[in-house]
Amino acid sequence: MKNLTYGGISAAAGDVSVPATIAVVQDFDSPNGREYRVSVEFDQRVFTGVGADAFWAFERAREQYEPLGWRVAVQGASVHCFPSGMQGEAGALVVYRHPESLEDAQPEPVVTFAAAELDEIVTFAEQMAAQRERIESWRRSSNPA
Repeated sequence: MKNLTYGGISAAAGDVSVPATIAVVQDFDSPNGREYRVSVEFDQRVFTGVGADAFWAFERAREQYEPLGWRVAVQGASVHCFPSGMQGEAGALVVYRHPESLEDAQPEPVVTFAAAELDEIVTFAEQMAAQRERIESWRRSSNPA
């Protein structure tokens, strides 16, 4: 079992911004096989999710606080970030930060729970939609009609 803690990040809802911390527990002896537990703590509350990697465990925690209007400013919640399959298999403690357009550059690896700018933090549904659009754009550019 391995424990990681990330601080220096913020959570925000409307005009309110508070400090937040994220704790990640990697459990390789879980009855389900490898399991990650991500706990997001802010405003005297803790939201915990469990998943096969840190990104998906974080998504489960987001399901709890996003409907309350909160956003946590980390790279793993950025509209520009999403893990590759290989990163997921490695635990998704690192995700790819995608450029604004396909012509700009290659994706850059970033730490999933490193601080990010609040203005690029979106809901998980919006993040998934952005990732689907990136994939479709890549497909269109790879297979021009």
